[in-house]
Amino acid sequence: MQSTTNAEHPDPPGDSRLSAAVAAACADYSNRNPRSREAVATASQTPTAIVGKTPLVAIGLLMQAIGLGWIAMIIAPGVAYATMIAPLVVAGVGVSMAMPAVQNAVLGSVNVVEIGKASGVFNMGRFLGGMFGIALLVAAFSANGAADSPARFSAGFTAAMAVAAALSLLGALAGAWLPARHRVAASQVPRSA
Repeated sequence: MQSTTNAEHPDPPGDSRLSAAVAAACADYSNRNPRSREAVATASQTPTAIVGKTPLVAIGLLMQAIGLGWIAMIIAPGVAYATMIAPLVVAGVGVSMAMPAVQNAVLGSVNVVEIGKASGVFNMGRFLGGMFGIALLVAAFSANGAADSPARFSAGFTAAMAVAAALSLLGALAGAWLPARHRVAASQVPRSA
């Protein structure tokens, strides 16, 4: 096995040195301020552990549906981008709440030795859902509008955003009935004497 030198593979600019400096500063602060450790431990609890998966999925996808529906209602030729910031933030925060909770629900419901398989199935379903969702939105856009004029583009875009909002709402309803599953304990392998 050959050894590598820093000249062959230099560190990214300041990457490891900066990380080491930040870690040392945090450790020093933590040692001088013991209560900071308690604050970090409390703040590091995930929202899923505090609130639960079901509310995060349902509320997050409901927020996404509201944001996308809001966009469908306000979109028109010449609409200012600033008017779309609030609905985009609502939709973005919603999906950002829901997706980690869904992944946590999937991976938390299988044996530890099966997490790789569950992750693969989850990601495959996510990609297939995205693919079919985009196809459905394109079909809605094509059926209701076109890219030849601003008015027709807005009509197609409105239809596509309405379909996206409806799909998010269906996801929120499904998320409200997310089963409370606990990780299954791995079975014990009998030992021979």
